[in-house]
Amino acid sequence: MSYLRTTLPILGRHLLAGGALAAIVGLTPLVVSADTKATYPGTYHDALTDALDGEQQGLSAFAVTAGFARASGLGRIDTDNPENEEVRDRARAMLDALSTQDAQATSVSTGMQAEMTSQAAQTLGGPVSDVALEKVEVGSRSEEWYCLTEALYFEARGESRAGQRAVAEVILNRMDSARYPNTICGVVQQGKHRRNACQFSYNCDGRSNKIGNKPVFEELGKLAWIMMEGKQRTLTQDALFYHATFVKPRWAKKFVKTAKIGAHIFYRPPTTLSRN
Repeated sequence: MSYLRTTLPILGRHLLAGGALAAIVGLTPLVVSADTKATYPGTYHDALTDALDGEQQGLSAFAVTAGFARASGLGRIDTDNPENEEVRDRARAMLDALSTQDAQATSVSTGMQAEMTSQAAQTLGGPVSDVALEKVEVGSRSEEWYCLTEALYFEARGESRAGQRAVAEVILNRMDSARYPNTICGVVQQGKHRRNACQFSYNCDGRSNKIGNKPVFEELGKLAWIMMEGKQRTLTQDALFYHATFVKPRWAKKFVKTAKIGAHIFYRPPTTLSRN
């Protein structure tokens, strides 16, 4: 005689609200076998029916993957026993419901993730992640945008995202300061006609400013766009200057050190300056 043996999980009652995904924990197995006959009042059919009733109640509150349900044993009802035909049919119906719930949950969570990522890219505060930048669309490839993107490319493309943001902050802080030109291009090109005496060395070091890595340039262009659109400048504390960590310029002693990010150290004047 063939005996029915199947494992039905007790679903954990935990939900990760931030990610809109159900987490399954506390998987305590319920084993129904020939030995159950001596301890469970009623037939094996009754035992399975009660177990399925409990599972159905749990499934009504949580969307779980059909794959997990199949792996748990719902798809392995003993069909040799005619008594289990009703149980088998119910299990199949539950699997179909799980598949539908899984598809719906996946669609909802995917949509929410895309929306949250897009919002993260446009949010004025907080970090800019690589994932967020993937969702950014540059609204206007203006001359100002190009100047900021080019500066980030030559000054900070090897830096972390925070290091790139910090350099962008300095450029935009200078644009706002009455001490410097009131445009991005004016700031990054200041002194470019004086060999090795410009504000940003890539403009007067005698080397070509040809963009050799277009994908990186496009990525930095997205960051430049976010910064130009008004992302909060919270990393460098109003810094107007920076230098590489491997040098010690004399001018640095005159200013207040505000941050060290990656390969750069940032400074601001000791007093607040008027704005453009």
